Amino acid sequence: MDQKWTPIVPLERLLVSGSQRIVFKVIRGEKTVRCFVAARPDPKLDEKKRESDDDSVRLTIVRKFISEGESLPATFALEAACPHMGAPLDISDIEDLSGVPSVVCTMHDYKFDMRSGQCTIAGEKEGRIAAKIFPSKIADHSTEEGGKAPWVFVDIGDDILSGWNPVSEFYSCKWFKR
Repeated sequence: MDQKWTPIVPLERLLVSGSQRIVFKVIRGEKTVRCFVAARPDPKLDEKKRESDDDSVRLTIVRKFISEGESLPATFALEAACPHMGAPLDISDIEDLSGVPSVVCTMHDYKFDMRSGQCTIAGEKEGRIAAKIFPSKIADHSTEEGGKAPWVFVDIGDDILSGWNPVSEFYSCKWFKR
């Protein structure tokens, strides 16, 4: 299968979002599948963003962060349904567990490595179930003004992109070490 890099969201829009994740939907055959992209934020950027509640100020902070060549965050794309019992992973906690970016299902506390999709909880399920992941990257994309800006691209394979939306600001990323 050839890679089909599809632009999902401008990087600045993803980073300005309080939850730092964007939901997108793909059409797979007759079925629409809910997916999401999440960014592993930089603590320095988060600290700067907390200085203001104004989205336009936050956008200026994010644009400056990107333009100054700060290290860009890692991005991850996954299907939004937990492979265990279908709970919504797009509203689940995103944590740094011993250096492994992980999404933690709110229903049964299953932990999935966002790089591989593998279940990382100890016990019988470890390595036996996996969340569906999509390769993602940050690359320049043409803007309406005729310039270029960094966007998050996702390899959706044979699926067809049907739209994207920010996840509610109510659900915020929690990145911390355990």
